[in-house]
Amino acid sequence: MVQALRPALCAVLVLAFGANAKTCLPNGIPEQNRLYVSNATDQPSPIRFVTYNWDSARVINHVAEILVSEVLGFHVLRDPGIFFWATDGILKLAGCHDMACAEPNANAPRADVLLDTWLSAGSTTLKQFQAKNGAVAPEDVGSMGYEGREALHVQGEVRRAAFADSGLPLEYYASYNLSFHEPQKYFDTVWSLPTTSLLNCTDTFYDQPLEFRVSSAMQNYLRWTGDSEGVIQQNGEYFAKCPSELPAFWIAPSCRQNVSRCIPVICQGQGYTEVFMHWATTYGIPMAISHRSTVDAFLNLVEHFRILFVWHEPDATLIHVQPTKVILPEYSPSAWAAGDFRTAPTATYIAKLVSQSLELSSPRVRKFIENMKIELSQVVELMAPNGISQHDPVTLLTPSDLQWSSACNWIKANGHIWQQWIPVTTDCTRGFGIVNADATPVALRSEAVGCEVCPAGRFSTVLSDEIGTTFVCRACEAGWHQSVAGQTSCLPCDPGSFTALTGQALCSPCERGSYGISSAATSCLPCSSGGNKHWTTSKEDEMDLRWIEVEGATSQGFCHCLPGWHLSPVSGDCEPCMDGSSCVGGGVLQLLPGYYSAEGSPGSVLRCFGDAARCPGGDPGTCAAGRDSSSPSCSLCLPGLQPNGPECVDCNGGDYVQLSFLALLILALTGGSHIVFALQHRSSGVLHFRLLALALCMNQLITCSQLFSVMEQVQGIVLEEPFVSFLEFFSFLSLEAVLGSVRSISCVTRVSAEVNLLIRTLLIPCFFALGPLMAQVVLRAILAVPKITLLKTFGFLSLLFYITLSSTFVEPFRCNLHPNGLRTLQTRHEVFCNFSGTHLNMCVISFVVCLLPVGFFALCSYVLLVMFPRRVNDADASFVRACSFLIMRFKPGCESFTIVFLFRNLIFVLSPMMPASGCLFVMGILLVTSIILVAYFQPWRSSVASQLDIVVQLMLLMILLLNSLTVQDVNVQLIMILCTLCASSLIFGILVATAYFLVQYVASKLRKRFAFFLCHQRGSSSGFVRLLKMELKNKGCSSFVDADNLTDLTQLFRFVSSDTQMLLLLGTPGVLKRKWCLGEIATAYLAKVEMTILSFPTFDLPDELFISNYQEIVPEVVELAVYGLGLSEVQMALRSLKQVKDIPVGDSFSRGRLNEIVSILTRDVETSSTPLTPKNHSGRIMTASTTSWTDYIILADPSNFDAIATAEVLGRFMVSNLPEKGLSPCVFTVEDDVSKDTSNIVLLLSEKCFHSEHIAHWLLQSRVPDPKLLPVMADTKFQFPNSTELRSASITCRVDHTAYAQVIKAILLEVAPPFICSESSEVDLLIRSRQICNRLYGDVRLLSTKMVMVGPAHTSERETDAEPVLESSAGPADRPSVTFSPVESSNLSLQLLNRGTSSSAQKQTVGEADAVSTAEVHLASETISQAF
Repeated sequence: MVQALRPALCAVLVLAFGANAKTCLPNGIPEQNRLYVSNATDQPSPIRFVTYNWDSARVINHVAEILVSEVLGFHVLRDPGIFFWATDGILKLAGCHDMACAEPNANAPRADVLLDTWLSAGSTTLKQFQAKNGAVAPEDVGSMGYEGREALHVQGEVRRAAFADSGLPLEYYASYNLSFHEPQKYFDTVWSLPTTSLLNCTDTFYDQPLEFRVSSAMQNYLRWTGDSEGVIQQNGEYFAKCPSELPAFWIAPSCRQNVSRCIPVICQGQGYTEVFMHWATTYGIPMAISHRSTVDAFLNLVEHFRILFVWHEPDATLIHVQPTKVILPEYSPSAWAAGDFRTAPTATYIAKLVSQSLELSSPRVRKFIENMKIELSQVVELMAPNGISQHDPVTLLTPSDLQWSSACNWIKANGHIWQQWIPVTTDCTRGFGIVNADATPVALRSEAVGCEVCPAGRFSTVLSDEIGTTFVCRACEAGWHQSVAGQTSCLPCDPGSFTALTGQALCSPCERGSYGISSAATSCLPCSSGGNKHWTTSKEDEMDLRWIEVEGATSQGFCHCLPGWHLSPVSGDCEPCMDGSSCVGGGVLQLLPGYYSAEGSPGSVLRCFGDAARCPGGDPGTCAAGRDSSSPSCSLCLPGLQPNGPECVDCNGGDYVQLSFLALLILALTGGSHIVFALQHRSSGVLHFRLLALALCMNQLITCSQLFSVMEQVQGIVLEEPFVSFLEFFSFLSLEAVLGSVRSISCVTRVSAEVNLLIRTLLIPCFFALGPLMAQVVLRAILAVPKITLLKTFGFLSLLFYITLSSTFVEPFRCNLHPNGLRTLQTRHEVFCNFSGTHLNMCVISFVVCLLPVGFFALCSYVLLVMFPRRVNDADASFVRACSFLIMRFKPGCESFTIVFLFRNLIFVLSPMMPASGCLFVMGILLVTSIILVAYFQPWRSSVASQLDIVVQLMLLMILLLNSLTVQDVNVQLIMILCTLCASSLIFGILVATAYFLVQYVASKLRKRFAFFLCHQRGSSSGFVRLLKMELKNKGCSSFVDADNLTDLTQLFRFVSSDTQMLLLLGTPGVLKRKWCLGEIATAYLAKVEMTILSFPTFDLPDELFISNYQEIVPEVVELAVYGLGLSEVQMALRSLKQVKDIPVGDSFSRGRLNEIVSILTRDVETSSTPLTPKNHSGRIMTASTTSWTDYIILADPSNFDAIATAEVLGRFMVSNLPEKGLSPCVFTVEDDVSKDTSNIVLLLSEKCFHSEHIAHWLLQSRVPDPKLLPVMADTKFQFPNSTELRSASITCRVDHTAYAQVIKAILLEVAPPFICSESSEVDLLIRSRQICNRLYGDVRLLSTKMVMVGPAHTSERETDAEPVLESSAGPADRPSVTFSPVESSNLSLQLLNRGTSSSAQKQTVGEADAVSTAEVHLASETISQAF
């Protein structure tokens, strides 16, 4: 922008400054060809001159301006401001407001040249300004060539008159001494001067007090002259004593008594009042000193009165009065410096001042001003035509034409003088150097075309040749520098810095890790001679107590290791500081609390695992009190001491007492446990349930304590208070306190690590076995307790403390990783894990000892998986009691959870050998898996115990997750591997699930999971449904029955829509009023699943009225809306039943009709033998023609359709249940009779079964063979008959009431086991059938025996007839009838089962009874496929 405006600005300046331009020299450079210079803002500017208000300054400025403009060719401009004081000119050149120069003067541009500046010897104005403002202060480029003199003068006319009259030379000071001469007669008196032209002593001069009132000046005068009469002292201030009658004069002592003899002396301004009075007093000069009021008054006094006056030279104002200087004794610098002014004043140095910027903007002009020298006579010659100036000193003046003409004439006449001032193009000034056409510095003038400022990295030095002297720019040598352009010398690089090349502007500081001890260095010395890059140069900040890296180090003392490194005393070089140490700088290593290193190898840092307080940190080799500092990690105590927290203390008797008490407590607890087991064994193993629950809770508590101790072993977890104190408090439950008590042995001798391991793994377990052994000896002598109880106690203790016992054998493999890369044992911190020496011995011992927990695990697995099922089948109760410590905690069928928990605990113990991340991952997996298994199987004997176990493991998992947040040494790579495995498993699982469901979907389209969905109403057709499913299965068709296949009610309709090929609706009277059946029908209709109706005789299809009012008939149908089935869908499904295929079932049950239905459904026209007539033990039912082969017969009410179907189902189950007994039951039909060979009869109790003629006929016939007759509850609607109902049944059946009632009462003496198809699944029915078989071939009495027990019936005793029936089967006699619920019926059957299968009815322990039930469940599961 500036460059673009430069031409326009130049044009404006030409118009402004060239309109009235005058030319002096004929061949001078015209205005339009002159140049501008660039000012501070890089704008074109003329050379600005500023001048003072006296003639010599004005005329000399004209000379300089003419030569600069017409010869050098620069535009010049005279500043309008005209100054009287040198201070004003200095500020103008600097561009400042005041001497402080805090802000530049923006209102006025800075001037460039100030000539004829008077700098008196005592004035320090310029020097002080340069010192404070060196960057802008003007520069003194030398003397004007003449000196300025200010002195006392006398008019030429007066001097000549005195000399002519008396030969008195008034130009000499001695001529004024009144003791020898009378000089006053040649001067006017003080009264002859006009007072208006004078200032009184108390007046001011330009707002400043006259020297009469300057106390310091008057005090100095008094000091040197002793003229106390001429000075007044007031309040510590000193003033000149001016007489009241002459208030404008200070009278000298020589004429003070006679003022008429005084010679008037007129001053103008400050500076000489005190000096003149010094002269007057010292030399007897009769002075009366006063000050002029104005310049015009002064000139008038000098021109019209005979006086002495102060004037200076060169000046032409008073040249017409021919002033002559009064000569005084020669100037004495020392006297004037001390304040003694009795000698003549010195000449004043007159300087040429230029701005600092002129050297850069126009070096030729500066060189011209520097060369400009003019003699005093030439100055007087220049001023001669000017006459006397009539202007006031503070008035702003401009040069007159006369002054310019005088300067021009002088220039024309004295060319030989000013030609020497003009610099040649290669005549460079200081700070510049000769350059060629490319502005490159050169060394010879012949190659130069001009001058340029010397750039940084070079200095300006004098070059002398035949032409003269100039300056060249030389490059700074290596080791030297110059950062400022235009300098005359290079500076040596300070110590700590260097330059490797010549011509450098700046010295480079020595890099960190090097130093320089000498100046002018060309390179730095490295801190490390071996090339280690981990050295640096630093110094300590004493305020912040930290080390700061520095560049430019000046000595080797600055060399230290980098932060994070320390100076190794072994290698003498810097080595890295490991974790646990602090190396903030200076090469000094300090250990953090909880870390240790030996004095000889401070860099090998070990972490103090366990109690970190034993390593207080600080200097290497520091340990807590009593600790052996030579042992790794301060792990050992000094000889004779034992550990007590972080410190080691002296052994005392209390330690042995504590150890003894602990030993006795162990003996008491283990021995007491054995006594409890022995007494329990003597009581046939009966254990109170609440005592068992208490034992389970204690087991959980001890297990948690042991798992806590394992968690403590995980590396990287940081445990802090209060959790640490909590773990320490409960450590006694995990045997850690017992194992840790071995430390007290150190009071006797220092035990090696191998011996310590043997004590922990063998001696302490053996000591635990000592208590039971001692108790066994006592009990065997007193109660003859068998040895088997001792094995039971050992097993219990091993199982209880399995985690702690297992963790001891892995001690040599649980190592802590230290910052130095070494590993030490978690339990013996002084042993390094290096598989050599002590560690190798411990590994061998551990390998041998590990056979104990591993063998115990293998033995438990063998007992529970192999031996226990066999012994249970053999009814070995003693074995069950002996193994009760393994099985008594769990429900029957869940005994294997002992192995699961042992395996979990074993892996839990091994996991701390892994890195922290992997260990926590494995522990978490173990806990999550355990929680899932317990939640799913509910294995504990008590439901509360299972819930407690889940809560405990959830809390353990939460503690584990919280501890994982404190892990420090996280193995990110391992975590990422685990994350990848988990993510891969997740994606793989999702893909497998997706593929599975896709296959299922495709398969469901091609072939459904279930061929038939049996939609039925429970209680009315459950037996037929069960039998139909069995028949369809024989044909290879799978069927869905909710009692067998439905575990989640929300999935019911999914089975219909997705997994069913055909929905079979068993049309019983109330089936269409069940909301779930309607939901199944509606789902099948919407999913377009084929439907078929098996209609019973009383079933009718719904009419339109029924369908329209369905919501009023079945209000709960609205509940199907949550499954997406609205009323409209249900109604459409009901209407669709009219188009559904309908297969009549028949009025009564018929095996032939059942076969036809199955054949129609399966589209099997083959007339093979029916599944109801299998061969003996292949699961078939014998027909009436083969009843001679039957082991027992099944009786059911032929008029009850579902009862007959239930009998068929029971027969099938009984055939397949115990085929080794040769059972082949027969279901009686109306054509069959009870044979005299019949030995076993099963009677199905259904609703009003005793009102059946066929039942009455068969029961009365059964008295002849006298069989075992077992009633079975087959219907929830069955009611035990009272006497009234018995009589009604006899009448209905047309049989003898007495005989019939006696038989019924005898039959109902037996507790009827349940076999109810509507309330049982397939597995449940199988188990019930087994129970029925066991009862039938067990302790069921003969019918005759029970009839004897009942006694003969008397018809007159109607109220008592029912008593035996009610008491034996139904409860109290105050109830006329009892209807058994399914639960009550099941309880009755379980009571019979618990009485055992043998006639001896021996008692069984809880474990045995459960074992039998478990075996039955297992057997039922194995034979379920054989039931059909």
